[in-house]
Amino acid sequence: MERHEDILGFFDREGTEGDRYRTIDDFLGLSKRFSVGALKRKRMIGVLAGSAMALLGIVLCFMSSEALSGGIMIIILGVCVALFGVLVFKRGNIPQLERTKEIIACDGIDAVFEDFLAARYLSGSPVMMGSRYLFVEGEAMARIENIKRVYYHKNSGRNATAYVMAEVFDDSGTQPVMLENVTHLPSKARKEKVGMYTAAIMHAQMTAEKTNSPIRSGTE
Repeated sequence: MERHEDILGFFDREGTEGDRYRTIDDFLGLSKRFSVGALKRKRMIGVLAGSAMALLGIVLCFMSSEALSGGIMIIILGVCVALFGVLVFKRGNIPQLERTKEIIACDGIDAVFEDFLAARYLSGSPVMMGSRYLFVEGEAMARIENIKRVYYHKNSGRNATAYVMAEVFDDSGTQPVMLENVTHLPSKARKEKVGMYTAAIMHAQMTAEKTNSPIRSGTE
């Protein structure tokens, strides 16, 4: 597996070509989120937050017998937060980074950049759509033709978060791409978002198919 430091180096170019790489990189926030320094900071924040919670839980356990059960729960939660910081933000497979590099390496930076310039935001969303590619601001990109479905995903728990996701299948494998965080929206609006994305992507795919289909002769 290629190290993500090496993949980030793929975007580090000079001249006019370098400007095009940086434009895509900056919009998707890849180097900002996945550089070695950025991952270290995220791991540190997770470990410190988890340690603080665990310490609070220990204090509660010694305060009184009534607070014992609550303190134990906080300790467990703190350990989970710390482990989350260590495991999730480790240097390893990062689909957003690998997919973007794979697309540009295969299709060429000129094709991606020109489609990015022609792309437009879907109404009230962080998603820009061109004729070939979908760009999610601060998240990821994908070929529109490789999007298999759009779906709604909600995490469990008291402070559950909800997202509109796209399932993408390409040379990088099958991975979900987060299109929009819809936690703040009411249930009806969330469903409408799923419908909006589904319709926009299906329309783009159908348009691409018509554009790329061979012209039939009238004698056939």
